[in-house]
Amino acid sequence: MPVLEVNNLTTRFHTRDGIVKAVEDVSFSLEKGETLGIVGESGSGKSVTCYSLLGLIPMPPGKIHAGSAMFDGKDLLKLSEKELQKIRGKRISMIFQDPMTSLNPYMTVGDQLIEPLTLHLGVKGEEARKRAIEMMDHVGIPEPDNRMSAYPFEFSGGMRQRIMIAMALITNPEILIADEPTTALDVTVQKQVLDLIKELQKDRGTSVVMITHDLGVVSEVCDHINVMYAGRSVETGPVKEIFGNPVHAYTRALLKSIPANHKKGEQLYTIPGLPPILSQLDDGCSFRSRNTLGDSKKCLVDNAPELIHHGGGHYVQNCPGCIA
Repeated sequence: MPVLEVNNLTTRFHTRDGIVKAVEDVSFSLEKGETLGIVGESGSGKSVTCYSLLGLIPMPPGKIHAGSAMFDGKDLLKLSEKELQKIRGKRISMIFQDPMTSLNPYMTVGDQLIEPLTLHLGVKGEEARKRAIEMMDHVGIPEPDNRMSAYPFEFSGGMRQRIMIAMALITNPEILIADEPTTALDVTVQKQVLDLIKELQKDRGTSVVMITHDLGVVSEVCDHINVMYAGRSVETGPVKEIFGNPVHAYTRALLKSIPANHKKGEQLYTIPGLPPILSQLDDGCSFRSRNTLGDSKKCLVDNAPELIHHGGGHYVQNCPGCIA
């Protein structure tokens, strides 16, 4: 039985410029101990999908129009703010994209690590301090006892990211959502952070949702992948299946854009054009104007393509032009 099962999630923002269809009819499931990668260009709906599950989108202007997100027999989308507070940060934790803006600059990292222990587990005083030091040591912070009284600006980018991971995992959550956890980190620190997440996942059996635009990260740490474009899932399935047999033109374009797939001196492939404006989407295939790897003339124009089973847990949008 999945730890988390999301069905037909639809989240929109009602603005002066129209309705922004940020997430449309997105479904996925997450098994215990596995890692799901949600990938796509900026603005594809990756973060909004996960923020919707935890009640973190501003309402208004945001509104969840449809769908369900079953976690431990409860629909997260129907819980009150008070009920969500008992789950958020305790049973489902999140590593936010930018640790510098996510950490409170006026609080020591020690106090910020202790806070979730006190709020969710009722652990206070010396016991809370001891657990915070142990967690800092576990994520590789040197001299954790002395660094408890330091402020976020006194840490490097990689170390701040480790503090974020420690805060997210200190309550032993069942699900960890990592939103671009390696953004703005150099390659060496990226690998250290990813190895740390994998190690902690193995030790604790935590399920992970990895939001990223880096397909190299997905190939290294994820079991399943959900490729999103213009707020919709265009292809989902096991990582090995999709990397080995990409069907949708957008997935193929993303894989073709990886620099490592090019010969030395060869011009890098880039997807032409820009993603569509989500408040101006029509009813057809949203990728047809950028589709150079399929047959854009065959793309749907009157109705949005739906996911169909391609075999082996592999699903793809049924747009004739994108799977050509």
